[in-house]
Amino acid sequence: MSNLLPGKNKKEIKIQFLLRFLIVITVFFLLTIILLAISLTPSYVLSQVRESVVFDKVESLKKSTELIKRRTSADILLVEKEKVDVLKNIENINVDEIIEKIVAKSPAGLKITSFYYEKEDGDKPVSAITINGNSNNRNNLIAFVEILEVDDAFSKVDFPASNLVKGESVDFSIKIYIK
Repeated sequence: MSNLLPGKNKKEIKIQFLLRFLIVITVFFLLTIILLAISLTPSYVLSQVRESVVFDKVESLKKSTELIKRRTSADILLVEKEKVDVLKNIENINVDEIIEKIVAKSPAGLKITSFYYEKEDGDKPVSAITINGNSNNRNNLIAFVEILEVDDAFSKVDFPASNLVKGESVDFSIKIYIK
């Protein structure tokens, strides 16, 4: 094929073609970058929101652990104060002497297995000792309760009738209120 265009026009056409080609490639590249930015924006925003939520949770956990540490210290102090208060009340009543008195008055054949001391406070105006044990027969148990009722150190002796159901090997629970 013969080329009828002069050389000058050929150069212009090549330059215009290259210019158009570069413009199309540039526009395509810019459109690709814009579409990529648009498609990644929701993910970026979501990750920023999640990051702020995680930081908020971490801060709240730090604050709550500090509060727990403070509360734990306060709770320990309260428990220790209650122990000191109990010891103060025990000094006034002298529970050791009362327990020794109860053990000394127990007849042969009666086995005391446990003592529970309840101190007086706002709800309970009187201190009490609960005695649990086993007696080889009902008569020993009744004699023991009568001895306790006569003692001046005790204001009242609660002895449930259910303790007398069995005739031999009687498990019992007696509550003694201290004056």
